[in-house]
Amino acid sequence: MLFVTLLSGVLVAQDRLEGITYGDSTVAKFIKISNTTRNTVVFSDKNGTFSLPASVGDSIVFSSSFYERKEMIVDRDDFSEVV
Repeated sequence: MLFVTLLSGVLVAQDRLEGITYGDSTVAKFIKISNTTRNTVVFSDKNGTFSLPASVGDSIVFSSSFYERKEMIVDRDDFSEVV
């Protein structure tokens, strides 16, 4: 199972969704994170951290060959919660 901890977003012209990807009990490295609304893709690094442009209402997909795919719609609360 894939867990994602989202850190607070930076409120400028556009928000950034920042966080850390976790597996069952450890950091999940090199997870593909796609903002399908904006057609942008990033990968979590060796520490599981990631940052990508996102706004409320955007569709985000977390995927990897080692974990179950996770999809979410960004909500204002997601900028500071564990999902």
